[in-house]
Amino acid sequence: MNPAEQLIRLADELDARHPPPDSPAHAFVEGVRAWIAGDFDSLDAALNLTSGQAGIESPLTRFKRACRDRYLRQAWEQIDATKPYRRSTALAAEIRRFEGAIWPRWRGLDTPPAGCSSLRGLLFMARRQGGPLPTGESYLHRLVTSANIPIDCGDQGPF
Repeated sequence: MNPAEQLIRLADELDARHPPPDSPAHAFVEGVRAWIAGDFDSLDAALNLTSGQAGIESPLTRFKRACRDRYLRQAWEQIDATKPYRRSTALAAEIRRFEGAIWPRWRGLDTPPAGCSSLRGLLFMARRQGGPLPTGESYLHRLVTSANIPIDCGDQGPF
């Protein structure tokens, strides 16, 4: 069975469960049907994963950035420092070490290596969302101390 047939089958199986109109399952079914009908050039567009406009971030890009920021907030909480800005400074230094020495060796992995620290596992997960990671201390401080919007990134944690 080719991938398009698999998607159609999955959409049919989801539709047979009669998902509510406001559910992700319903949106998926409708997107696949619109793509198959030729209403969209790509499945990404049919599932509303692209913005369709130059200069506008896609929903997928915003989701990945929100996940990256969530992992960075969690990494910030792992840093042992008495003052919040010092914690941000230490996180920036750790990110620079991670980007320079660790990420090049880990970039081909699907999950953080067994036995790595929680901090490095979180930086790995943040980097997997797309990178490079931000290293500016002021930017990181604003990012990690801003309102934390709960988001389900499908993590496997703890690391």
